[in-house]
Amino acid sequence: MKKALVILILLAFVGGGLFAQEGLVFSGYANSGIGMWKEGDNDPGWGLVARAAAIGGARAHLQATYTHPDRDRGFVTRIRASGTTNFPNANLQMLYGYGWFTAMDGLIRLDAGRIGATPFGYGDWVGLWDPTDAGYGVQTLFYPVENIRLGFGAVSTTLIPAGEFDAFTWNVGFRADMPFATLRGFLEAKKEMANLNLAASIPFGSFNFMAATHIENLIAEGDNTFGDVGIIRLYPYVSYSGITNLSLNVGGVINLNNAEDDPYMNISAYAGYTMGNVIPSIAVVFGRGGVYNDVALRAVRWGTATYNADDSHLSFHPSVRLRTTTLTYVDIGGVIDYKIGDNAPDNPLNIGAYVSAVIQF
Repeated sequence: MKKALVILILLAFVGGGLFAQEGLVFSGYANSGIGMWKEGDNDPGWGLVARAAAIGGARAHLQATYTHPDRDRGFVTRIRASGTTNFPNANLQMLYGYGWFTAMDGLIRLDAGRIGATPFGYGDWVGLWDPTDAGYGVQTLFYPVENIRLGFGAVSTTLIPAGEFDAFTWNVGFRADMPFATLRGFLEAKKEMANLNLAASIPFGSFNFMAATHIENLIAEGDNTFGDVGIIRLYPYVSYSGITNLSLNVGGVINLNNAEDDPYMNISAYAGYTMGNVIPSIAVVFGRGGVYNDVALRAVRWGTATYNADDSHLSFHPSVRLRTTTLTYVDIGGVIDYKIGDNAPDNPLNIGAYVSAVIQF
């Protein structure tokens, strides 16, 4: 798989030069580095770290995009290679690959193939993946007026569904980009399952207030009620841009129900200052219960640490980004994490450090 990844990257460079003038454009990305982690009194460990991708190991992708000169049809595909700290375990997969065309002067757009993220998600706001996974099917978009889009579609995880309509996940969504707010909504459903996602972003001076909610298992199975099986999570997020070169934001994840079974809460604050090609930053994270899923710590530890309902943690994440060119940079950072609460061990201190590089083309 090492050879496959190297060949993939080389083909991206060569193919991009050969076909860009013919309307076919290649782009790509590679991310990996090395990290160390020591948990309490345990022996330290080390391994590959893809800090920007928030995984242990390495990750690379190659994307090809074609747009017809008339700009009414085209296709896009992305192939990804990723691996764990033991890189020979890497896997190669096609994230998405679909064709598209528009009709009625752009009023309608149809995507068909292996479809990736929808335009109704909120992953670019709060660091979440899109509400839907990639699948084979169709997605139709309508643009009734400027800056408003509606859509519906159906996807299946298998190329040829085994059982008629039950194999498909159906979805409907909307997105409105207005001067005073951006609103998004997305509902996905299949037999005995339905998830709803709502999000809003409201600018106010130098502040931007955002909130998203994810409501899972709207349809309860059997004798269960929604309170037994449903999950409601709130994602608040506030950013401030009133000081030149300074980035400030506060966000988190809060579970609004099933607090006894899943008391997960994660609140983080970030500050970064751009000084030319150098960006020092600091993040502070507080988490309680559930599964500790903080991006920076997960990347260093190359795994997800599970905490029980009584566990909490407080961690600090200093880092520096050194940008060598507009397309390449190196992240150097560390993690200082304290387990707190009744179940904290005798040595509650966890530490980590990493150096991770990104190359884009």
